[in-house]
Amino acid sequence: MTFVIGNDTSRHPSNSALSLTKILLTPHEKKLLTQAQCGATTKEIAKEMHLSPETSRNQLSHVMTKLDCTNRLEAVHLAMKKGSN
Repeated sequence: MTFVIGNDTSRHPSNSALSLTKILLTPHEKKLLTQAQCGATTKEIAKEMHLSPETSRNQLSHVMTKLDCTNRLEAVHLAMKKGSN
């Protein structure tokens, strides 16, 4: 599955350049989102990926920021929606 995410221009009406920006997720970030998609908790993701829970939480937060999402569910939904393109 490829995760290439385009920014939603409706969230950034003042910056039309963002509509052309593509956000490429790293393999590690893709794995984080895949784990989240399966319903894994932060602790479960941390254990599976050999991370501390705090690192797992921080990395998920970074991915959500990168995708301009406010929560994990939104990030997973966006990645699934755009990943099929």
